[in-house]
Amino acid sequence: MPTNKTFWEYYFDRAGKSHLISAEYTSALKKWNATRSNCPSLENTLESLIDVIPPEWRALANNLFAGRVLDGEANAAAWTEKQAGIIEINAQYSFILTDYVHVFDRFRDYIAKLVEMAYSCDSASEALLLEEAQKMPQELSLHWSEIEEKRKDWADISLVQPGGTSRSRTPNPSRAKVLSDVESVCEEFIIAHELSHHLLGHTVSRREKKKAKEVVDQALTDSGSADLLTGINRSQQDELQADLLAYLIVARATDSLPDFGYLYRSIFGSTIALLSLAHLNGNWAHDSSSTHPGFDKRFQLISRLTFWLSVNRPRDADRGHPLGQLSQLAAFSSIAYQSYDANAKKVELNQGNVNSVCLWLLKQSGSLSDAIPDS
Repeated sequence: MPTNKTFWEYYFDRAGKSHLISAEYTSALKKWNATRSNCPSLENTLESLIDVIPPEWRALANNLFAGRVLDGEANAAAWTEKQAGIIEINAQYSFILTDYVHVFDRFRDYIAKLVEMAYSCDSASEALLLEEAQKMPQELSLHWSEIEEKRKDWADISLVQPGGTSRSRTPNPSRAKVLSDVESVCEEFIIAHELSHHLLGHTVSRREKKKAKEVVDQALTDSGSADLLTGINRSQQDELQADLLAYLIVARATDSLPDFGYLYRSIFGSTIALLSLAHLNGNWAHDSSSTHPGFDKRFQLISRLTFWLSVNRPRDADRGHPLGQLSQLAAFSSIAYQSYDANAKKVELNQGNVNSVCLWLLKQSGSLSDAIPDS
């Protein structure tokens, strides 16, 4: 792409939609001076990650360029070009993240309503709870059907994507800002994952970086996750190592126990980023011939890291806990796969299966209350 334009100027020009960019935004883009990216948001993300990694890793990280691109697969990648490291994220991948974040937000609303009803449930309201639970498969299937319909749009660079499915997009401006921030968290994990490939030496003749490798190996041992890397090919091992290091970087946990706020970001960003990718390429289950692990193995790693970093810690001031968020994401991932599978087979989403997932989540909420220590 031309060096005198930011990515979004180039994108809207190429799509023939330059008139849709506001004058205020165009003016801001013109004033922006790129130093390590072709996109302001990517540059901010990369710089914030560099600020929080251990000092001994920063010389390498400061020699990286993050680019948002249109061509190629809807994915992200890392490689070395001459003496500089490259991080690339395809714009279509970001559009997928937007849709997934909005659908999860609707799912969270449903679950919050069910949990509230369950805790206040008496004999008179049991019928209402059951009735509400039975609505969920139908409501969620509308969102998933729209995501399936949009898959062709994700691969079409001639379209300017508005972000979010029409049903799932929120009319509440304050909520829209929250969801935009959450989308950024997902991109933060993706950039951290590609950064981790560089930090681990996966992009330069397989030269391992000792400090980063030590952090990964120690976390694999402490979280009981080393077995996830056995019996898989070297490329899949690289991907799981990059997942792990990215999770720790986003959680601010490379050398200390993380605050719950950052841990929430890491759990959510990693799960939604990897779930979106699985939906796009169908890589849900482990395949020994693939270059990337299946979502099932990658989410196992996220789960074990989350337990390791939070299981013996009390709830936060708002009575939340990372294991609660992990349970929500596990249930959401299960329904996502069921919806994907039902669409692939051109059958209806099984209401009984969805209700079983929701019932599991309600029971999990109760068991977590017993397992988490008091303040």
